[in-house]
Parts: sequence; structure tokens; C-alpha cells
Amino acid sequence: MNIRMILFDVGNVLVELGDASLIRNHSTTSFTDSYFWETWSTLQGVADFESGKTDPLAFADDVIDFYDLKLSPENFIEVFRGGAKRKFEGVDEFLSRLSNTYEIACLTNTNPIHWPKIRDDFELGSLFRKSYVSYEIGLLKPNASIFRHVLDDTHYEAQEILFVEDNVDNILSAKSLGFQCCHVKNFEDARSKIDDILKQTA
Repeated sequence: MNIRMILFDVGNVLVELGDASLIRNHSTTSFTDSYFWETWSTLQGVADFESGKTDPLAFADDVIDFYDLKLSPENFIEVFRGGAKRKFEGVDEFLSRLSNTYEIACLTNTNPIHWPKIRDDFELGSLFRKSYVSYEIGLLKPNASIFRHVLDDTHYEAQEILFVEDNVDNILSAKSLGFQCCHVKNFEDARSKIDDILKQTA
């Protein structure tokens, strides 16, 4: 079935994100990158914030307490905003080229601190026909419900959507519903693999 929509994850695919040092540099304790990412991905405070259930100050309190940070909630929010570092070079041109043939959308687990910066400061919002943002719709990847939400909203068949993502759990969830998927490491990898896939399906 022909691809009609290309659905992008944002973090590490179109936008460079900060690493564990963003948090570790302000902690009274030392921890490894692997410890940070393992714990961050399972923190209820993170899930609640990215699904729109809590506000920035409550999120800040949760993270400060868990990682024992030497920051006020207000200062933490400013530090955390810096975690959305920059839009990768070449993103605008690539998405604009794709949009001549395909509907371009994003599906991202994010929050009201990072998304306005990504959408407005990085000017990514104008490149998407549709933006499925976790805290706005109250759903998170890899839960299948967020992918069903996309299908219900677009009225596309799952096979008509190419989902581009760096997280393997999210890829597996989308595949289980029939999405075409492209597992990538970063923007350069995404650009190369997407072009290859589209050549094969043209």
C-alpha cells in the first residue's frame, strides 16, 4: 500500500536533546548515563508531565527530589528548557521536500516546557500538517492507544503511514498495529533510510 503520511518522532530524530549531564551536573550524587535513562524513563512524574497530568512546578519538584538536585523548581525549569538544544541542520529542507508528495506529521512524547521551544523557536510547527503531542492529547508512546488516536484522526490505514522513530519499543508498538516503520539513530540516519524506503515504494 502506498505511503500517504510520514509520521516523525521529534527528539533525537529532528531535534538534538541534551544528555544525562544536564541533570547530573546539578545533583549532589553521582550517577551514570545508563542509570539516568533507565530511571528517567520509569519516573511517574515524567510520565504524568508528558501526558498533561501535572504542571511544570510539580514536575520540577519530582525530578529535584529523585535526583537530589541543588536547584529551585524555577531554576530547574530553565535548565530543563535547555534540554531541547537545536534543530538538526537540514531538517527544514528535507521536510519541505517530502511535503511535496506526502503529508508530514509528528508524534512526540514531550511537555509544555520543550514543545513551545521546538514548535516556535525552532519553527518546526509550521512544517507539520498535524502535530500529535503527548501532553496535549493525554497519551504516551509506546501505548497502542496513541497510535490508534493517529489512525482515528487521519482516517488512514496503518499501512499508509511511515513512522520514523529512534526508540525500539515505540517502533514495535506501531508495527503491531500495521504501521510501516523506520527505526533510526539520528537525523542523518533518518534522511538516508527514508529516501531508500521511498525509492522502493515509488
